[in-house]
Amino acid sequence: MTPDASAQAAIHAPKPALVVVSGAPGSGKSTLARALADAIHCPMVSRDQVFEGLRHTWTDESAYPGNAAAVANGAFFACVNALLQAGVSVVIEAAFQHRLWAPALGTLGPLADIRVVRCIIDPGLALRRMALRLQEQPWRLDVHQDAQYLDQKLRDAPTAAPFNHVALDVPTLDVDTTEAYSPALDVVVRFVQHAR
Repeated sequence: MTPDASAQAAIHAPKPALVVVSGAPGSGKSTLARALADAIHCPMVSRDQVFEGLRHTWTDESAYPGNAAAVANGAFFACVNALLQAGVSVVIEAAFQHRLWAPALGTLGPLADIRVVRCIIDPGLALRRMALRLQEQPWRLDVHQDAQYLDQKLRDAPTAAPFNHVALDVPTLDVDTTEAYSPALDVVVRFVQHAR
């Protein structure tokens, strides 16, 4: 292919989809993100799993030469950037609030067609789900700050600030994750597929 043909092909190449699944801790975003990635046949990148991979390498976080959470955040967005640069559609999820999502997604916007799916749930139910998850997955106590987050939220209630959902000028769908998804999963999948 000639350089001119390569440039022309790049101009007409379709943008990959970037599906952002956002929500408070315990809102069910990881489960929904996996279901969406399976349904549209693309990878899912989870910020928590990136952090878990870092902690797998550095089992003693106190020995880590730097801020492990910040490094995990950087690696998460670098991975997403690399996939989009390669033309790979991807589902991503994290409990980031608007102030962290907005600047990072702003840099990814030119690379992808972005859709945001926000998991909406009663804050008390989200905390109960987190507590149950800690009982079922005690290994999280050594990796994540779930117990500290729960303690803080329980101490702050009812004055705790509400979760500040990502709010961008892109198609956005709120999904009630209290029990069965509302709207239903097939509706969410159709919403996501329109990004392609």
